[in-house]
Amino acid sequence: MLKKIYFYCALIFLFTALLVGCSAKQEKNLSDLENDQTIDVTLKINMPLNFEDLEEIYEYPMAEYMEENKIGEITGDGNPIDEFGPYATDIEFTIKKEKLSMFKTMLEDYIFPKGSYLFIGQEKDEELGEFGSLSGIRIIFNEIEINQMEEIYTELTEDLDGLYWYNTIYQLDTMWVVYYYGENIESIKQIVEKWQDNNHMLVSDMSTVLLEK
Repeated sequence: MLKKIYFYCALIFLFTALLVGCSAKQEKNLSDLENDQTIDVTLKINMPLNFEDLEEIYEYPMAEYMEENKIGEITGDGNPIDEFGPYATDIEFTIKKEKLSMFKTMLEDYIFPKGSYLFIGQEKDEELGEFGSLSGIRIIFNEIEINQMEEIYTELTEDLDGLYWYNTIYQLDTMWVVYYYGENIESIKQIVEKWQDNNHMLVSDMSTVLLEK
């Protein structure tokens, strides 16, 4: 009889331990799920970047920082385009909700063109709004030989040395499109205008508001 009592007591203890273990495991799983909740974020950069520069200036250092601080990861990128080719750059992220503020703080270490902003989930982020300090110009060369274009681009870039923060060039069929971005766009334009009369260049200011196409 005594053995039966010990046997039943052992069964009850084992059953109780299993229930407690399952309950603790469920609580842990729920806690992990809450901590792992993520949100999709898109950084809308109001400037066209070629992919090599995009990686070197933004993506590589951002990815390293986010990995070290367990913030999230980069999931994609791309360039919205218009009739003159790329006009802006998007970087897509998956961010832990609890680390969203840290992600926004990270952006303070980078320079952006005016009109850049964050798209969080399905809405434009109101906390940061539009941000950035750079302004840009676009220069279009039509019907020009590649050798002549390379010569003009090299000399113009040398003349602008120290005035621009970023520049890039795209070839679109018979058209070359060049971009310069800097803190003081008027100083850049003054030098560009000296080239304009002799080289049939079409110069225009880039919008400081990122217009979705």
